[in-house]
Amino acid sequence: MKSANLVLYSSAIFDSVHDAPFSGGIAISRDKIVCVGLREEIERYVGPGTEMRDFGDKLIMPGICDGHAHLAGTANKQYAEVAGGLEKYKSEDECVKAVKAFAAAHPELKRIYGTGWLLPNWGYNPRKPTKASLDAAFPDIPVYLQGTDGHSFWLNSKAIDECGLDEIVRQNPDAPPELAPRDENGGFAGFLAEKICFIVNMFAASSVYTAEKTAEYQTRVVKELNSYGLTGFTDVSPIPAQAITNYLWPLKALENAGRLTLRIYLWAGDGPAKDGSIEDAKRIRILEEYINSDKLRIAGLKTFIDGIPFGHTAAMLEPYADNPGIRGEFLYPPEAYDRWVTAVNKMGYAVKVHCCGDAAVRLALDCFEKSNAANGNMILRNSVEHLDIVSLKDIPRFKELGVIASVQPSHVVMGKGIYSTRIGERSKLEWNFRKLREAGARFSIGTDSPVVDFNPFETIYKAVTRKDIDGTVCSPYTQGEEMTLTEALKGYTVGSAYASNMESKVGTLEAGKYADIIILDRNLFATPADGIKDSRAVCTIFEGQIVYEAL
Repeated sequence: MKSANLVLYSSAIFDSVHDAPFSGGIAISRDKIVCVGLREEIERYVGPGTEMRDFGDKLIMPGICDGHAHLAGTANKQYAEVAGGLEKYKSEDECVKAVKAFAAAHPELKRIYGTGWLLPNWGYNPRKPTKASLDAAFPDIPVYLQGTDGHSFWLNSKAIDECGLDEIVRQNPDAPPELAPRDENGGFAGFLAEKICFIVNMFAASSVYTAEKTAEYQTRVVKELNSYGLTGFTDVSPIPAQAITNYLWPLKALENAGRLTLRIYLWAGDGPAKDGSIEDAKRIRILEEYINSDKLRIAGLKTFIDGIPFGHTAAMLEPYADNPGIRGEFLYPPEAYDRWVTAVNKMGYAVKVHCCGDAAVRLALDCFEKSNAANGNMILRNSVEHLDIVSLKDIPRFKELGVIASVQPSHVVMGKGIYSTRIGERSKLEWNFRKLREAGARFSIGTDSPVVDFNPFETIYKAVTRKDIDGTVCSPYTQGEEMTLTEALKGYTVGSAYASNMESKVGTLEAGKYADIIILDRNLFATPADGIKDSRAVCTIFEGQIVYEAL
């Protein structure tokens, strides 16, 4: 029996296999775990060169894997010099003042790009922002402000002219008018949503986030994520095939240099064309040979079925209570999704589908059901992302179809109770974690960073309490659907690993798996729920090497 390089001891080891922690240790040889068990079992692996670390009653657990986030957006938000932090302001006017202060501090800028504003932070039933307030403050310079939800944009007149919004709308004739509403004079009002805003963002962001800066930010954010206990990151950025190489090259360079200390699972692609074409998926398949490894891999494909409830763009089975004339729209015809999902599943690609409204969730499940039937019930890791509102009739279908429920607990409080306004009493269906779990659904847990902060301990706190960081209950319907601590930790470790087909290598503390391990500053199982949000990683181990340790 070979001796271990590193042995970890604690009275609280949570292996994500069992439901409670135990007292014992972990023996690590090179990049793999060789034994997990009681102290006397581990001592057999101690030799002259073994480093032994006893962490007392601190919790040792598998490294956390964010099950749904956006790497470039997270990195950009952390480090880019833009008018950020707008989420802390309580009104349109406050946001404009903050952007003015940023512009005054950066007089060299030829355009202003900002992030972070959020409608629910502006009151109970806020009005969408318009170009008027930005025009008054910035008559001569384009201003592009992306909402923190990632699905909305706020522009002034100069920006509307510069990005060619008339031409963008002309090229997207099927886009619902509410995606780019007009003012009383027939001009664009200044608010954009969904695919129209995605196109505008590609134009505006390219002038701020250059390829060189993006590479720098991605390199920096890997280390910062390690410091929060992350050893895995599910990047659900819908990057088309032609952009994947440039997007991933900084990370591949880190891996080639032996400095990539985070497993990154990219769910890529631009989704279905109107005809259900899979040409983009075929191009992605060619790239896998040159990209995929256990550290960096294209794990599957990503698409959107609808938008978000904040902007009335989530597709609902019933009309919005505060706007009875609309239910939200599917971004593509249902038959396009049917053909595309069946075809790419046949290729072996699992699919992550953005669905916030209950109509979108039902369509996604219908597509997966048809694909299962057409493809002989292939065992794939298809998942529905977000699941803001799910019909009770559809909850059992997750287990029946083998579909993963990919949820972001911080979204529960992000809306500040606005769903009560948007859909009335039907908001009792919002984020039904308990009902999904009791129906046997598999969970993957993430943050949707940069939409919310990537701090996993705040996410775990919100999962088990359904409360905001300050203890606020943001919706009358949030209580009673909490996760247990065990469910939250498993969803954040083995659940996210399973979703990206990596559970045989990471996600639990078991012999033969990579030694991706974190040690927290406390035993979460002995910590009152309100204290979970204040937890911190004190040590992060990636493939047997300490890549972060608190001083």
